[in-house]
Amino acid sequence: MQVASCFVPRSRNDGEAINSQLSIFNSQLSIIMYALYFWPIIILMEFFMFITGLIILLFTFPFDPMRKAVDWHSTIWAKLHYWLNPCWKVHYSGGEHVKKDKPYVIISNHQSMLDIVLMYYVPRIFKWVSKKEALWIPFAGQALWMHRDILIRRGEKSSMKKMIKKAQYFLARNVCVSVFPEGTRTLDGQIHRFKDGAFVLAKLTHTAILPVVMDGNFDVMPKKGYTIKAKHNFHIKVLPEISVEEIDRLSVKELSEKIHDLMLSEHKKIAPEKYN
Repeated sequence: MQVASCFVPRSRNDGEAINSQLSIFNSQLSIIMYALYFWPIIILMEFFMFITGLIILLFTFPFDPMRKAVDWHSTIWAKLHYWLNPCWKVHYSGGEHVKKDKPYVIISNHQSMLDIVLMYYVPRIFKWVSKKEALWIPFAGQALWMHRDILIRRGEKSSMKKMIKKAQYFLARNVCVSVFPEGTRTLDGQIHRFKDGAFVLAKLTHTAILPVVMDGNFDVMPKKGYTIKAKHNFHIKVLPEISVEEIDRLSVKELSEKIHDLMLSEHKKIAPEKYN
């Protein structure tokens, strides 16, 4: 576990003064102090927001089949993960590309479990396509159930058919569907090859695609390991939509490659160090 503190003062003096400061702020004591601040607050927040989410669901589910109230609550829940760390900063851009009067198949690169949290900065109600095993993740798994998110079993054709049917149901009601086209979290922070599922869905439902590029979560919560950083920047950028007309014109392979290249190009601008 590594910790980088935002409270490390920057000095231009060389030698002993700098070494002394680095030694103090990178000491085991600073790690413990930061962990004692961060983890109890996060755990209490998760528990409190989970309970309040259940209460909202109990009072609204008879007349709110899209779970809009629960999704609104989850937007606050998600953003609290970043707000509670005073040295975490989220840079959101491209909001002008998000239209509220039409559904999207939202696709984004997959760096970390925190990607689900960061995606709530996009101001739309959406349903996640997630593996069924995610239900076992404390709090997050139960939130998937509360939202009526779309759960699939990897490798099962029947599960894919059910996913498309459920996605069609939500898209027809102006609710977006969010997919990670890489299929799994990256091991190096880079964007990798896309699978076809999201693009098949967009073509079958004649739905515009909204590409979203994220960065920062990999450095905090990679697939293997966990690195706590007190000071950190997160980026989420919405790219212009891919129109239904263009989706109909391109093959699944062409569509996948085109959007992959667009997102990869943007990610290299945001995080060039991941590709050096």
